[in-house]
Amino acid sequence: MMAGNDEKGVAKRSFSNYISMAAIIILLLAALLISSGKTRLVFTAVSIAAFLTLLLREQRRKQALSGFLLLFLMLSVFYNVQNLDRINPMTEVNTQTLYQEEDYVNQYYPDSFLRLLLKEHAVKIPYEIKHADEYLTDERREQGFYARYYKETNYGRFMRAYAKDCSISTDLPDMKETDQLVGQLSAFPCIGRANDMLRYTFLLNEDNVQESAYFWYSWYYYSYMVDERAEGKFFLYVRTEDIKEGDTLVALWDSAQNLYLMTEQYYENEVRGYE
Repeated sequence: MMAGNDEKGVAKRSFSNYISMAAIIILLLAALLISSGKTRLVFTAVSIAAFLTLLLREQRRKQALSGFLLLFLMLSVFYNVQNLDRINPMTEVNTQTLYQEEDYVNQYYPDSFLRLLLKEHAVKIPYEIKHADEYLTDERREQGFYARYYKETNYGRFMRAYAKDCSISTDLPDMKETDQLVGQLSAFPCIGRANDMLRYTFLLNEDNVQESAYFWYSWYYYSYMVDERAEGKFFLYVRTEDIKEGDTLVALWDSAQNLYLMTEQYYENEVRGYE
């Protein structure tokens, strides 16, 4: 009878050890997934120390594990408090709409501002949206990534998707011609960076080539954008002060992928022939 009780006790302790080990492994994986840098090292060290408590006697082990769980909780709270200022402000309760006025002031989410603006206006763009085959010939594919495909079409894709109406006007300045107008157009209010906005225009692309996949868009508009060569690129400038309801807008962009948006009237009166 005593032997039976001993076997049950051993089995119970073994089961308890397995549960403890599983809990520690889960905590370790969670720590590695949600942390980085020095924080990840701290969580890893604590997890390893917790794993070593399995070598302790049962009572001591329970006390040690309870202490480590409390330490995990304290470290998690500390980590989150330290990083509150990095949390995307759109997750806050009072900013759960597409666009907030302070976003314009702080240059957050320029695509949200543009989507609401374009929704009420027709827009003219200088480039026709062409299929990738017209850019990516076999010869050019062998030479590597060909950026003109993105530069000429992706602002157009965004405008076509979100504007009230989008039309092509071939007499508008192309990118090289717009480069000559930057001194005037960059005086418009800057509402932020466009790289994230353009990084997701792959969703509007149905060309079914590798250059239309998210990987390529993410590389060009994120990895390449943060390179030092991309300084001064991908800014959005919108002349907002004279835009009235029903106005047709003109969208121009330069070789550095800076977008300039203004009313057609302003373009005709102040920009055309400015060179």
